[in-house]
Amino acid sequence: MKYAAIITYTTGERTGATVSANGLEAAWEKVFDLFPKADVRAVELAAILTQERDRK
Repeated sequence: MKYAAIITYTTGERTGATVSANGLEAAWEKVFDLFPKADVRAVELAAILTQERDRK
């Protein structure tokens, strides 16, 4: 499953990422592998339930 993550740094800056994982716990582990916990103030994680659509 794919998950979307919004990361807020201690400076207030925000960034996003997507991760593919087999379950929520694995998704959290991947997010924190990508973003060091010491620099992160908050993380929002949500499952992506729809397929990506092409715009025409």
